Order: sequence, then structure tokens, then C-alpha cells
Amino acid sequence: HREIRYDAVYQFSQPELLGLRRHLTELPPVVLHPQVHAAGELRWHRNESVLSAGLEPAWKRATVRAVLTARAAIQRRDLALAAGIVAASELHAGLLVADSRAEQGRLHVVPNPIDLTFFAPRPAARAPGPHAPVQPVQRIVFVSRLSVRKGVEMVAELSRRLSDLRGAVSIEIVGFPTGWSDYSGLIKTLDPMIVTHAGQLSGPDLLHRYQSADLCVVPSHYEPFGLTAAESLACGTPVVASDAVGAVENLDATCCVRFAAGDAAGLEAAVRCMLTRMRINPSGVRADARKQAVARFDPRLAGRRLAQIIRQVTRAGS
Repeated sequence: HREIRYDAVYQFSQPELLGLRRHLTELPPVVLHPQVHAAGELRWHRNESVLSAGLEPAWKRATVRAVLTARAAIQRRDLALAAGIVAASELHAGLLVADSRAEQGRLHVVPNPIDLTFFAPRPAARAPGPHAPVQPVQRIVFVSRLSVRKGVEMVAELSRRLSDLRGAVSIEIVGFPTGWSDYSGLIKTLDPMIVTHAGQLSGPDLLHRYQSADLCVVPSHYEPFGLTAAESLACGTPVVASDAVGAVENLDATCCVRFAAGDAAGLEAAVRCMLTRMRINPSGVRADARKQAVARFDPRLAGRRLAQIIRQVTRAGS
């Protein structure tokens, strides 16, 4: 910056300023663009204490709690120093105000972009032959870390609640635990007649799961955005998501049914509702999912909005 004058510092993903903090008086305005915040993670690490106690050792839970507590305090301080803050959703912006005392005037919302060329509906399938099943199995996919606040226990409960649909519905879990939070022990509580665990997938394998599913469930308790919801919609696959998922806010209900976070009965009702829609009008639902994903998650829209915010912050700081 001393040699070439920059107009702004843009930091993506991590809200801690780290080494930048001691140079703030020498630097241009700083714009932070966090994807999650430690106070939100900490809240659900505490809320799920009883659940995690049966899955993880006490030393690990205590260590993670201490790290999240420290990071929440550091982030609260550093977010207050930023000239601008970009949140991934209106939901995330509200949480940042509540948890970090960030002023509304410094907050901006830019939904995350999706690669709409890669995440796209599969080519139209040929008409079924004479021996095709009259009513094929409807496929539900859950793509997530098997960790705190992702609603893994909600999927386990859902599998039991859908026991009357064995043979007509399947649930595939795609994902692995993280080093700091491991809920993989919940896999054994799932109904094995309905659920399979594919493990960690990426690239074409993950794309195929999105494209071939009848719906994607995102039952998170805290999800500032939720890339899996956006990627699924971009593939033309509808979503059932909790009202704690930022990516689905303001979406039309045709391709996304929302339920109150933590409400197992609400999740079941939403899934049954979407499965019915997909039996009646699958092409219409898929077309609407893709249309809304293009309108909301186009990288060009995100890029223009982000550039506008940085220019606005730069002008205010000059």
C-alpha cells in the first residue's frame, strides 16, 4: 500500500483481522465478508451439549468451546473496526447485529454466487420404456458435514417418521464429520431400510446426487447461507429447509418449503408436501427451482453488487 495506493482491503470468509489490525491507521477502509461467525457456532455448540455428550469425549467438547469463546470475542472486536461488513443473507446480517453489535449502516447483504454452468439440471431423460416402474423410488439427499448445528439428528428422526414409505422413498446422506465436531455416531440411529450413507463426495459424483434427487433437505439450526441449498436449486432440485437457512430466504414456495428450525413434525410435513408436488408436477417444480437459482445466485449479480459496496465504502472513507 505504501508503494501502490489501494482503495480498499477486502477480506473474505474470516472476520478476524489478525495482522491487519495493528496497521488499520495506515490502510484504506477494510471490508469484511464472513461466511459464518463464531458466536453463532458457539450458541449451537452450547445448545447441543446433551446431544454431543453422547457422541464426543468431554475434553474435545471443552477445547472446542474454549476456542469458539475466544474467537467470538476477537471477532466482536474486529467486526467493530471494519468500514463495511458483507453478510451472506439478511438472516446472517441480523445475527451479526445481535451477536457482534455491528451497526446496520455498515452491513450489506450479497447472496453467495453459484457456478451455474457446473451446477445445472441434467439433460432431459428419454421417455421410460415399457418395463419401467410405474412409480419409482423418490430420492431425498442430505449433503452436509456430520457436525454440530447441521441438523443431523433431524434427519435421523425424519428417517423413522417416514417408515411407512419404505420402498417408496430413500434418503442418501452425503458428508463426513469435521475434526472439531463429529456427529457420525448418529448414522447408526437412522432407519437402514430408508437411509444410505455415501460418505464424502465432490465434483461429478456430488453433482449427480443433486441432479438425480427429488429433493434436498437442509435442516440446519444455524446456517448463514447454505451452499447445498443453492447448489441443489441450481441443479433443478427443490429444497426443504429450516427457517435458519439464509440461502432460501425470499424464495418462492413452489420450489422451497420451509419449516421452523428444530421442528421434527414440521420437517416431516414439509418433506411429504414436496414429495407430493414432485409426483404431480416434477418438471414444473424443477424448472422453477432452476429459474430462481439463476435469478438469485448468478456470479455476475454478486460481483456487481460487491463492487458497488466496495465503491460505496471507499467513498465514505475518503
